[in-house]
Amino acid sequence: MRAPVGVVGTVLALVVAGSCTPQVIASTSEGAGQHTSASPEPSQSVKPTPSPDSLRAPAPAPGSVKPPPDKDGLPPVVADIDTDDRVVFFTIDDGYTKDPKVLEILEERDIPVTPFLTRAAIANDRGYFSRVEEITGQDVQNHTLTHPQLPSRNRSGQKTEICGTDEAFQEWFGQRPWMLRPPYGEWNRDTQLAAQQCGIDYLVMWSVSLPTSQLRYQIGNKLRPGDIILTHWTPSLGPALPAVLDDIKKQGFKIAALQDYLPAR
Repeated sequence: MRAPVGVVGTVLALVVAGSCTPQVIASTSEGAGQHTSASPEPSQSVKPTPSPDSLRAPAPAPGSVKPPPDKDGLPPVVADIDTDDRVVFFTIDDGYTKDPKVLEILEERDIPVTPFLTRAAIANDRGYFSRVEEITGQDVQNHTLTHPQLPSRNRSGQKTEICGTDEAFQEWFGQRPWMLRPPYGEWNRDTQLAAQQCGIDYLVMWSVSLPTSQLRYQIGNKLRPGDIILTHWTPSLGPALPAVLDDIKKQGFKIAALQDYLPAR
């Protein structure tokens, strides 16, 4: 497996929304915003016929997946997946923009995206993300209550942010998250300890980002098997998504379900 993102306890890194290597400490907003748009009522959604060029990868063969082990009993930090399969993983953070067009694209292209959601961002329209779960077959995951810089909090404060989100999502969506994406890619040992106490199995970072309309690579200039792609629920996502998906297909990859490769323990 390629080396996971490490802890560099005193380094300050300027992080542009989802476009830079995750760091332990950073200072710039990760694409947060107050953009919202009306979402369709779940009961009004019309389910189109999936495209014949669906990008969904088949589920891996039983026993073929070996999730990264705990380290010192703490949740491992995962920036990409150790696999030879020609698959990548598509993750979308925050939840401020709720664009019906994105739902249509996810359904038409049959994409198993993983939503890492901030409770404060989705509280006014949880139904939109219930539709995301229904369309993609993926459970929503944890991106904290209020999107803070976690290392700026003590362990108790971090635990409140993580456990509070797990409890809310279990109530709202019927499933307790087992993956955490720390806001801004910031984390420290207290983050791992707090996450463990909240039942989190993995801290999930990224190796490719989609800040606006084109993929940005942390290593090289093309996708690699097991890359985890980060983007956000923003107004630019809907317009950018078709071309980005075509690019992924052109590079010879399909999109796999992250929860198949990082299952709950």
